[in-house]
Amino acid sequence: MKTMRRRGVLPKVTLVPLIDVLFILLFYFMVTSVYLDLDMIPVSQETEEPGVAVDEPPGGSILLRIDTEGRTVIRGTVIRATELSDWFQQGDRAANTVLVLPSGEAPVQALATVMDALARAGVTRTRLVRLEARP
Repeated sequence: MKTMRRRGVLPKVTLVPLIDVLFILLFYFMVTSVYLDLDMIPVSQETEEPGVAVDEPPGGSILLRIDTEGRTVIRGTVIRATELSDWFQQGDRAANTVLVLPSGEAPVQALATVMDALARAGVTRTRLVRLEARP
């Protein structure tokens, strides 16, 4: 018995198994990757005794609020995010501790813009304040 090979068209190699493996690897790396370091922005903690300030520098502190529309409010004055770094560079305000208090409904992009402006202004003491309801 003689076997004869068919000559001509070779079988096609499909890429479907390769694509499946790539999707599995992509899913694996997406699930196991860490994208944020949540400890990179210090959040002010509540003190044990009421009325006692934690880590208060000699220059004092400035409360910066972000309202629900994303506007930045300092001492009752609305300051645009583009002017924020200039405001902190005037009068050596960058040496103060800046307490950032975003509203619960403030856009996250507004918080990121404020943090970038503070970094550009040279503010090194920044704290993110979070208000929580008491039970």
